[in-house]
Amino acid sequence: MALNTYVPGELVEAIDRIKEQRGASARAPIIEEALRFYIEAKQGT
Repeated sequence: MALNTYVPGELVEAIDRIKEQRGASARAPIIEEALRFYIEAKQGT
């Protein structure tokens, strides 16, 4: 399933830094991981 959303430029820059550090070819896995961490943290409270 696809999801399109706008994010602030500073978030894109942070994602791109992580992408480069990991040698990843795309942003999607990093965004997916961040969303999972966020959802798990919210469900745990």
